[in-house]
Amino acid sequence: MLLLYYYDVTSNDLIFKPEAKRNAKQRIWAMKSVKTKLGTELCSNVFFIHALLGCDTTSRVFGIGKGSALKKFVDCSYFREQASVFNRTNASREDIIEAGERALVSLLNGRRGEKLDYLRYRKYCEKLANRKVQVQPQNLPPTSAAAEKHSLRVYLQVRQLKGEDVSPTEAQK
Repeated sequence: MLLLYYYDVTSNDLIFKPEAKRNAKQRIWAMKSVKTKLGTELCSNVFFIHALLGCDTTSRVFGIGKGSALKKFVDCSYFREQASVFNRTNASREDIIEAGERALVSLLNGRRGEKLDYLRYRKYCEKLANRKVQVQPQNLPPTSAAAEKHSLRVYLQVRQLKGEDVSPTEAQK
C-alpha cells in the first residue's frame, strides 16, 4: 500500500518481491506498471480502501474483500466522493462519520441515501425470509454506531499513513 501511494512513476522502476508463502507461486510486482494500470486517483486513495476494510489498526468488515472495494472505487463515483473526505486534512468529525457510513452502504450494495441501520434491518429481513437457520450477526452490515467509531479510526489511520503527525484525540475534533 505504501509503495502504491508514494512511488513516483517518473523515477526508475521499482520491483517488489513479497516474501513467498508456503505452497504458493512467487510473485513479483513492477511498481511502475502496477501504479500506471491502477491510475493516479485510485493510488492516492489506496490508504482509505486499506483502512476502511481492515488493517493493523482498524477492524475488518465481514464479507467484503479489498478487491471488491477497488472495483467499487473504479466503477462508482459516489464511493469515490466519500473517499475524498478521508483525504482532507481538516475534515470535520460529522463529515467523516457521514462519509464513512455512506461508503459502507455503497460497499454493501445499499441504496444511495440509505442509512446503515436500515440496511442492516433490511438485510436481516431478507436473510430471515430466505433461510430456515438462525441469522448470524457477523453476516449483517455493521450498525451506524459501530460505523461511526470505525470511520474515525479510518480517518486517523489514513492521516498517519500519509506521514502526518496527528494524535488520536486531535483527529476526532
